[in-house]
Amino acid sequence: MGVDSMQDPEFSEVSSRLPLTPIEDDGAYHAALEVLDRLFALDDRQTPAQSEYFRALAEIDFEYEIKRKILRSVR
Repeated sequence: MGVDSMQDPEFSEVSSRLPLTPIEDDGAYHAALEVLDRLFALDDRQTPAQSEYFRALAEIDFEYEIKRKILRSVR
């Protein structure tokens, strides 16, 4: 992510709701899904910063989903 994206006010607004950190519990997972849904709804109106954030959050979300599946299969 470039420095210009970090100064984008729309990026700041989106990223302040949910920082890009690993998801550790279902509450954070559901919060991430809500943010992803909002960004997805913007479709082609996403700013470049929102698009980068969406991609990064989707990867973090996917990692958590895999972790949940692994934990379920072990139980």
